[in-house]
Amino acid sequence: MINSLSTVSNLIIDETVSAVKKTVDSLVNDNKISFSQGRTIFDNIKNSMFDKSSELENSITDLIRKIYQKMDIATPEELETLKRRVTLLEKLTR
Repeated sequence: MINSLSTVSNLIIDETVSAVKKTVDSLVNDNKISFSQGRTIFDNIKNSMFDKSSELENSITDLIRKIYQKMDIATPEELETLKRRVTLLEKLTR
């Protein structure tokens, strides 16, 4: 679930960066800003978005973990740990 949220957030960022690029390109083509100004604006926005994306992903991950805890549901990591323990115990009892 967390991995799919990461993928979704990356898709959103990619789409947003693409929209920003189109807007900046349009401003450059209409001679409202220079090419170098457009490049600077685009680079600043793009870098800022990618910096914020990891913060957003961490916040979402923390929120999901809290939801799992409040609902008393095992996380995928906890289930994997439990499976390994069961496998080990089965081997020990044979």
